[in-house]
Amino acid sequence: MIRVFKMFVFPMLMVVLFSFPAFSEQQQEFTGKIVGVNCILQDLDCNSDMYEFYHIQFEPDFVLLIEKGKHYMLPNVPRDVKVRIAGETVTVTGNNSKLGLGINVESLKLNGKVVWSKELQRQKLYEESQKYGGN
Repeated sequence: MIRVFKMFVFPMLMVVLFSFPAFSEQQQEFTGKIVGVNCILQDLDCNSDMYEFYHIQFEPDFVLLIEKGKHYMLPNVPRDVKVRIAGETVTVTGNNSKLGLGINVESLKLNGKVVWSKELQRQKLYEESQKYGGN
């Protein structure tokens, strides 16, 4: 029961809690590696080839690891985007939370190419709504 709590319930509570704080107005750039939240919470070696295996499917969420002991939640980036870039070094532009625990991401770049942004997501949602007769 404790193992289930550590692996699933606690990380999900962290995501919910860090999704709501107010964010600062000034945008900043952060560069780091996308790793599973369990790597941080359980102090696992995230530099291994674990991302090539099924393990990634069981990660409840992912964080931006800047350096050991310094990481940020990315609450507004969809999980499927984070899964695709897990283990990669990325650059995130956004507003840091006032508590310093999360980043409200405006754009996420991999190798200099934008792989997710608020604007891209808006465009995708608009295009999907048009397919199904949206106004």
